Amino acid sequence: MLQGPSPLLPRDGQQLQREHGLDWLRVFAFGLLILYHSGMAYVSWPWTVKDTQHSQALEMVMLFFNRWRLPLIFLIAGAGVAFSLRRRSLGQFAGERLRRLALPFALMIRGDWRAAALEWERLGCPFEQAAALSEGDLPAQLHALAIFEQLGATPAAGDLRKHLHKHGIKGIPSESRPPKRYDSTVLTTRELEVLRLIAEGLSNPSMAKRLTISVGTVKAHTASIYSKLGVNNRVQALSRARELLLI
Repeated sequence: MLQGPSPLLPRDGQQLQREHGLDWLRVFAFGLLILYHSGMAYVSWPWTVKDTQHSQALEMVMLFFNRWRLPLIFLIAGAGVAFSLRRRSLGQFAGERLRRLALPFALMIRGDWRAAALEWERLGCPFEQAAALSEGDLPAQLHALAIFEQLGATPAAGDLRKHLHKHGIKGIPSESRPPKRYDSTVLTTRELEVLRLIAEGLSNPSMAKRLTISVGTVKAHTASIYSKLGVNNRVQALSRARELLLI
């Protein structure tokens, strides 16, 4: 989501302005990726979802974009890292990324699926949380199946369901039906804004800054959302919101 000019302070104290050109390049690149992967259903290459109709013309266009779509993403990522390093040292940058990403992966490598799932939940990554739970005992796997279903991750849910059937597990919940649309007017406009920012993974202070309100107000909106959706935490709220087609 694009914002107005926001000063960035590098280590030397000099004020920098946001690079809007890079923002628009990011929008273009990810928009292109969405169209590219949508088109995969209509070409001859292997893909998860295929249509009976194939387009040779579309395939030629996609072959052209295929040459530089990933280099473009790497370019944007590298530029983002370069700008980030203007405001922090390499050690600070690496430390921030390691604390956020390395810990849950390290826990999974160690085989501690329970701790990894808790860490993914803390980070607000429900799919990764379910993937960790799917490595656990039967209650954890059933919990993972429920999360996959709530997220609409049909392939992951199907694979886990097959795994459970293969091992003779009985009483597996049946596949969920398409969700019914929820009356979004139950949530206020501000609550819907907060819910969408939660889906972006923003913390309470970040949401407060984005919406120009206090952290206490953000917490009040969050509590109201939880109450109206009948949930207790962010992961459950996002799962319920996707189930009700709110986000």
